[in-house]
Amino acid sequence: MTSLPHLQEGIATSQGRFSLLREGRDSAFEGHAHTLMHMFAGALGVTARPGQIVNRTLVFTINRPNVALRGLGADQVYILILASCDASWAKADSLFWKKVESAGDMPIILACGDEEYELAKHRTAGRLALVLQPANIAELLSSPRPIETLKQLIRSQFKPGQLHPFDHQRPAVDASFRGRHAILQTLRDNPNTNFALIGPSMMGKTSLVKRHLSASSGGNRDGRGVYVDLFARPVQDLALARAIRMAIDPSLSAYHDPADSLPDFLAKVKSRLGGPFEIVLDETDKHLDLPTMGVLIHLAVNGLYRMILVGRWGLMKHAVHSKDDNFIRLEAAPMPPLSIDEAMEIIERPLVDMGFDFSSCRHDFRNAIHRLGRVPGLVQELGAFFVEEAGRASPSEALRKALNRIISATRIIGLLNDLSCVEARAAALLFAHSAEKGGEAEPLWLKTQFKKHGIGVGVARCIEICDELVIHHLLGYESGVYRMARWDIVAESHQQRSRFEALLEEELEGARTSSPLS
Repeated sequence: MTSLPHLQEGIATSQGRFSLLREGRDSAFEGHAHTLMHMFAGALGVTARPGQIVNRTLVFTINRPNVALRGLGADQVYILILASCDASWAKADSLFWKKVESAGDMPIILACGDEEYELAKHRTAGRLALVLQPANIAELLSSPRPIETLKQLIRSQFKPGQLHPFDHQRPAVDASFRGRHAILQTLRDNPNTNFALIGPSMMGKTSLVKRHLSASSGGNRDGRGVYVDLFARPVQDLALARAIRMAIDPSLSAYHDPADSLPDFLAKVKSRLGGPFEIVLDETDKHLDLPTMGVLIHLAVNGLYRMILVGRWGLMKHAVHSKDDNFIRLEAAPMPPLSIDEAMEIIERPLVDMGFDFSSCRHDFRNAIHRLGRVPGLVQELGAFFVEEAGRASPSEALRKALNRIISATRIIGLLNDLSCVEARAAALLFAHSAEKGGEAEPLWLKTQFKKHGIGVGVARCIEICDELVIHHLLGYESGVYRMARWDIVAESHQQRSRFEALLEEELEGARTSSPLS
């Protein structure tokens, strides 16, 4: 309910309203607090839900306001009305204090007096909690554009580096998730299809599957969707089986059960749930050859549950090139780069809400995003570096510096480390060093180049290497033709160019050792 209750007599002015909250009868506090709650939510155009009252405090939640800043991406925002300096205020809803302690949430405190304001500021120092004093609250409630006023109040209390939501190391599963609407819809529209979701690092695979699992329309409530990250798991059957069991049933008995009992365990899970469920395994490349993985996929393709495997080139080889009956029944879903509009969606709205004038540099941002291959993680980095540089440079100069921080020898090393073998790394560097940007990239040309450097790699293997580079968006592929892509990221300065050439020599030497020319 968002309609405003009738204001009671005596609170027609802001000062009177806050005085009644602080000093009025205890029995009347709930009514006055609910009035302020509904007024605040109504001004922002969202729904309010009352929570716990402790003395002269009320915790309530509102639906997410239309603000694209850090801490405000979750479905609900927690708000505390503080009308007392009594120590018992700290006993307010524990969930609220968890939000205060969280680095990823921005709870709001509506302080009804100067003393309450100072207390709240002291209590939340160093946290991402927005504390509003009575004058701020009155300003927002009377503003013709309350959302813009809220943004201004947020910007007045926090530095830009605290407010931007750009973090490529944290999966975006709330409102900060952008793009990929078609893939999400495909996952939802095909609940009986088992997918192999394939792509390089920073392509947003983890964000996508976590967003899929968290979506209310995805059918993944009540334990029906299980996510398991295998990145740091030992490559052992027992470790794989244990990770899945513990994600579903974190009990001591499940921990000690042997790997070969997993099929019976999963059958009991389906029976207990009374219907289908879903298992998402992330970072699967190193675990694909385990017998337990084969059993898991066999059970999935035979309908016990729905499975989504997430990985890189190793998963691509198994899902596309393997002759295994189970793997070839997985639906391979390579992750393409974002469209330019999806990529701009990630970066533009947060920067505008932070107060940056985006109009003068929108075209430059689009060009920069194109240079970065429209990779979600790199777009996030671009936004974070831009905010950092904008504190000491003009927008155009800040963008140039941010792009240069990403386009570096370090970035090239990161891209190469994603590849499966030394031959693939050498091939990527050979293409980057010698092939024309935007031109064709021929596997036969690659075989010839390898031969010139004393490396024996056949045509079939060169085609497979080119396929891997396509998956990592280092080559493009269309109508049977490989094309150069993303290698304008090769640094242009002499020092960085020299570093790049040294990398090429290192990888060629490694390839000569592993695949000598016979």
